[in-house]
Amino acid sequence: MMNGDAFAFEYTLGKRKFDLPLPKEWLAKSPKKDSLVFFDAKESQPRPIISVYSSPFEYPKDLSVFEGSYKMKKKEWVTEVDAKENGTPKFEYFKEKKTVLISYFFEINKISYVEEVSFQECDKDSGMALKILRPVKSEMSQSKTLLKSKLCQP
Repeated sequence: MMNGDAFAFEYTLGKRKFDLPLPKEWLAKSPKKDSLVFFDAKESQPRPIISVYSSPFEYPKDLSVFEGSYKMKKKEWVTEVDAKENGTPKFEYFKEKKTVLISYFFEINKISYVEEVSFQECDKDSGMALKILRPVKSEMSQSKTLLKSKLCQP
């Protein structure tokens, strides 16, 4: 394990290896070859789903342009899936780590969800993302730890 967390397991996606505090039995078959999907199959639905994937993320030079683009994509998605926004996305920037954390609340099928995403720049035009999608009523004790995971190690 790279980060020394006794409860972390090593995972590989493409050429990147990283540790996550998620048990191996949570790893599910992903619909895409360039992503990993995790969930606790023993938990009733709706349940938290965690995904890790490659992203062409570059830390934004203009934060307002980045936020505007992200909000527009979310509005398009809400319309496509007939969901309802519960507020606007909240952004946290960590320039020294080239990371952006985003929280977004929405409702679909009368269930309120929160989507938390950590975008990390790895190299120029190369990045990784970790997304947690969970019902608002569902607590997930390791979400803060997960969102701080270092995904860009080669």
